Amino acid sequence: MRMNQEEKTHWTQDKILLYVKACMSATGLTRMPSRSELSEYYGNDKLTNAIRRFPGGYYKIAEILNVEMKESETQFGKYGEDLATKLLEEHGFSVERMSTRYAYDLYVNGSVKVDVKTARPSKANKSFCYSFNLEKRFPTCDVYFLIAKSEEKESIYIVPASINQTQIGLGTGTTVYSKYQDRFDIIADMSKAFASAKS
Repeated sequence: MRMNQEEKTHWTQDKILLYVKACMSATGLTRMPSRSELSEYYGNDKLTNAIRRFPGGYYKIAEILNVEMKESETQFGKYGEDLATKLLEEHGFSVERMSTRYAYDLYVNGSVKVDVKTARPSKANKSFCYSFNLEKRFPTCDVYFLIAKSEEKESIYIVPASINQTQIGLGTGTTVYSKYQDRFDIIADMSKAFASAKS
């Protein structure tokens, strides 16, 4: 089963399950396909975005289909959220972890919605880079907490969601996103602005 690139699909639960099962059947997978596997198979992010919006996300779809999640991806995503929570708390923020039915991962200081993205280096054009798929042109979070994880260290980039991009690529050298490295002050300023608006 292939997806019409121009088709405007109304993503019901049954349709999501149908396309996920078709991908599993065609690729021989016996577990829930990962986001990258679904995007690669269908050639676009329509299905992965629909799963992202679905209450419970990938975990719920896997539960309905009675299949396991890809363990490495599950652990990697949890690792990123754990690290983001730890670093934010070390910087004096209060952090609430959100369930998978939310369109963002962390709720900081009771006001700032933070989506955590973690990437390993991948090779592109003979050099290594970190690629972050933000998925939504019009985001449902306030900030992206990007973790570029190499074997030696993690580099943190805190990027306002108002950049309105669906993809961020970070090279290993200086990039246009270098100005966002370790910018915990961006979250602090947002938190203050939201608190001021409430008063």
